[in-house]
Amino acid sequence: MLTALSIRNVVLIESLDLDLAPGLTVLTGETGAGKSILLDALGLALGGRADRSLVGPWADRAQVVATFSADRAEDLARVLEGQGLDVPAGEELSLRRVLGADGRSRAFVNDQPVGRGCLEARAAPLLEIHGQRASFALLDASQHRRLLDRFGGHEAALTGTAAAFARWRAAREALETLRGRLSDTDGELAYLRAGLAEIEALAPRAGEEEELAALRARQGRAGRVSEELADALRLLGEDSGPAKRIGSALRRIERVGTEEPALMAPVLAALERTLIELQEAEGALAEAARACRYDEGALEAAEARLFALRALARKHRVTTD
Repeated sequence: MLTALSIRNVVLIESLDLDLAPGLTVLTGETGAGKSILLDALGLALGGRADRSLVGPWADRAQVVATFSADRAEDLARVLEGQGLDVPAGEELSLRRVLGADGRSRAFVNDQPVGRGCLEARAAPLLEIHGQRASFALLDASQHRRLLDRFGGHEAALTGTAAAFARWRAAREALETLRGRLSDTDGELAYLRAGLAEIEALAPRAGEEEELAALRARQGRAGRVSEELADALRLLGEDSGPAKRIGSALRRIERVGTEEPALMAPVLAALERTLIELQEAEGALAEAARACRYDEGALEAAEARLFALRALARKHRVTTD
């Protein structure tokens, strides 16, 4: 039942705190005394349409608080709990409405903000207003089941059913959550398997990125380098090259070396060392020329492999190693 009504700055009422006892309460007064203002204020607290003309002259806003006993509060508490509002069972229910002079209003249930439309729809079980132009709850089809349950004394069964339904709904939500997690796990497992197959197919090696990058860079400059090395080999190997000249000089000195062995021995030794080193240099140069030979197929393969390695590393947010 309605146990208290607090009104501040509503039309002609500056301040009013009205406590209601169980049973019949009658408010009397002559026409214009403000009886209808009490009903307007109560309707405002129950989520009725806000009209800025209700704001009185004593402040820039009006406020109405309607307090209901715990027995009727449970009807609304069950509904509001489904909307995330905490309304403990067994406690009084306070509906507060604040209306500004600009026509904007705010609604609260036990100091928790709610929408006006929600409050208007859900507060209907708390209070029934009979008037010349007011609708009767008896004609409201949405109230018939509640009236029948109360008339038949089925409140306990209704409470038990509501609790069972709440448990069933919570269990269903938990089941859907677990199914969603299982589906996510299956999807993640499939993704990991596909990723592992992709990595195994590519079979990267440690340090391969650096090797491929060096090979690509070497092939990029291989044309010019190969040409220079080929010219150098040609100069060393031709008839007028240094090896042929040193060989000819060495043979001439050997022919006269027996006549002046003391003088020729150091010369022969130096020329032999020079010829050996020159031959070794020519062999190393030939090997370098073969390594630096331009190979378009090798360049394309290195670039494709390097691109695949780096793309896979970016996909999994790791390094190529």
